[in-house]
Amino acid sequence: MAKTRPQHTAAVRKDPGTWLCIAILTGLPLLFFRDILLGNAFLWEDFLYLTYPIRKFAATSLAMGQIPLWNPYIFSGMPFLADLNTTVLYIPCTLLTLVVRDGSLPVFWVELLTVLHYVLAGVTMFALAQSYGLRRGPALFSGAAYMLSGFMIVHAIHLPVISMFAWFPLVFLFFRNVLLHEEWWRVFLCAVVLGHTWLAGFPQLSLYLYVFLVASFLFEVFRHSLLTKATLKMVARAAAVIALSLAVSMVQFLPAQEIAELSKRAEMTYGKAAEGSLAWQQLLTLFFPKFFGTAGAQGYPYWGPGAYWYFWETCIYVGILPCILMLLSIPFASRRREVLFFLGTAFVALLYALGDNFVLHRLMFDFVPGFSRFRVPGRAVMFLPFSASLLSGFALQGFMHEELTPILRTRITRLLAGAGGLGLLLWLLLATGALEGTFRFLSNPQASAIVHRDATVSGCVISLSILVLYYFIRRKAWNRAAIFVLVGLFFIDMALFGGNQNNGKVNPEEYFKQPQRLLTFLKTEAETEIFRINSRSPHGMILDRNQGMFSRIFTMEGYTPLALQRLSIPVADSVLFDLLNVKYKTVINEKTRVATLEPHPTYLPRAFFLYAYHVAREELELVAYMNSPAFNHRTTAVLEKDPGVTLAADTAGRRWIARIREYSENAFTLDVETDHDGLLLLSEMYYPGWKAFVDGKQTEIFRTDYSLRSLFVPAGKHDIVVKYQPDSVLRGGLISLGSLLLCIIGGVASFIAYHRRRSGVSPAKDVHHP
Repeated sequence: MAKTRPQHTAAVRKDPGTWLCIAILTGLPLLFFRDILLGNAFLWEDFLYLTYPIRKFAATSLAMGQIPLWNPYIFSGMPFLADLNTTVLYIPCTLLTLVVRDGSLPVFWVELLTVLHYVLAGVTMFALAQSYGLRRGPALFSGAAYMLSGFMIVHAIHLPVISMFAWFPLVFLFFRNVLLHEEWWRVFLCAVVLGHTWLAGFPQLSLYLYVFLVASFLFEVFRHSLLTKATLKMVARAAAVIALSLAVSMVQFLPAQEIAELSKRAEMTYGKAAEGSLAWQQLLTLFFPKFFGTAGAQGYPYWGPGAYWYFWETCIYVGILPCILMLLSIPFASRRREVLFFLGTAFVALLYALGDNFVLHRLMFDFVPGFSRFRVPGRAVMFLPFSASLLSGFALQGFMHEELTPILRTRITRLLAGAGGLGLLLWLLLATGALEGTFRFLSNPQASAIVHRDATVSGCVISLSILVLYYFIRRKAWNRAAIFVLVGLFFIDMALFGGNQNNGKVNPEEYFKQPQRLLTFLKTEAETEIFRINSRSPHGMILDRNQGMFSRIFTMEGYTPLALQRLSIPVADSVLFDLLNVKYKTVINEKTRVATLEPHPTYLPRAFFLYAYHVAREELELVAYMNSPAFNHRTTAVLEKDPGVTLAADTAGRRWIARIREYSENAFTLDVETDHDGLLLLSEMYYPGWKAFVDGKQTEIFRTDYSLRSLFVPAGKHDIVVKYQPDSVLRGGLISLGSLLLCIIGGVASFIAYHRRRSGVSPAKDVHHP
């Protein structure tokens, strides 16, 4: 007898209520960020200084037909694709290439991409909530609570964080389906989506996500009988997802691992790793989010623990309603085991986020691989809004669609009263000045006035939320209008909290075009000669740190989390500028504090010959020699290994030519001529993956003068090609491509077999004639 195919999927597609919820979840972030989308305000801070220059450089490079493996314009050159923050291969960012016009990327499209990730977060959380059996109303609230949580709002300036967080519900939905269903096409689909999240560019959150998936797997395993055939199959499917997703991400993972080992974060002390820890007293911000001040586009009136950026890195505010509903979900734990799991997830995440204020972070740092590579444990609070959103849905599902016994209703009412009483008590302690002895910043009249004002607003929201929930619970007045009221109240709460958080006044496009006269001058100069500039002095800067990347001007400076260990050369500035091909340097007038760009006439060309070398195999010996009177950077190259060649001792009167014929991001060619064997020194940062070819024959590149490159060139005329062809990208690309093809082929084959089984048609009948 043929099996009847369930009509649930088709019903969902035809259900206007579901589409209404999706429309609401789409409209809420568009409304929340309306000023930014309309061009009346702009995302600020890291979006301005880091995200937008990166996106512009990546998109314009791809538009020119180049994969930006290397960025020669900041820090005298460094890997680009390998830096996960650049998200070159992340598909939504790659699509920005389509809107590049005349070498420009309008900032609107990058901001729109950011906002659309909020839509993705809300809609996928809505779908995840429904997968737990929640009706549309509770699932709608879960989606809204997730995408407009405090964590999401304050991190709008960090596209990689928002991107990763937006995919989290969909990944978990797919992974949960893998655990609960035996079809292998679900495994392949989940692996591809999970692997793609690595490309979103925030490995710390990726690590947290994998740990969470393992925890959810263990939760499902212990809910079933151990060592049964079904459980063993579940283990195999979960392991396949983890392995395949990592394989899919290898094109990004291997280069990122390479640069991580060579960056300044390769060896992180515990003190550094604990920066950005949540403080115990910040738990107050669950109810009063601005108790310790704020740090946003409107200013930095922040009095809390740590620097101003702790405000967004330790933001635990999920909104008053989700916070209360999370508490009210506890009585439903006997009906839903998931309540305990997500309460435990939120609790453990908060304990870990405490960093050096609690033992858990130190244990993870010392004993769990990967956790010693990242700082800012406060980012683990990402699991608080995730858990609170689902727990809110569970609570609302219980209120709206389940029978509440008198005992359960009494427990819920008591918890609600307790939450309201706690909020009121905290407000009274603040209003009466009882907290001034505990928090010294309250003795400052200006700080006290701001805190009291914001606390009063929060107190009003708490009171209104308690009254609304009490009315609906006691009167049993749950209907569609009730959900709209709760979503509207939550939206108002979050708008009060962060409606202006990210509304900066600086247009990123105009910001990087401000020094137009100077940029025009430098680009005119660059038409006849390749050179760098020093754009920053200890007392100020004449160009933004990432202006070089934005305007494609060679600079010494830059701004990125993964600066290389050997970022510069530890010598006097005059020698440094010479070796780094710095034609112009920034000078600050001591009286007027005005920055000007002045010539550095002794600079050396981008490529030049030397006919003597000194070998210093240890870094300390190398630095000592380069700072000694014996070192002459115009005649002698300092190498870290013996090149195996002998150069003439007499260096006087040598004649050479080194002309750069073509120069692009990932390669350049030179025409050279020298009358004696010598070392061609390239004022380019040394990094694994660069290959040099003399007349088509590969030759070794030596690390020279601490962080530059050189290669041996015999006497005569030669054609030299230098290319960035990192093996890590090639190996990773092959692994990713092979894994992706395996997932596609395996997924299609598995889905076809699954479809046949669902249709009641066996493969044998499909192959043979009836």
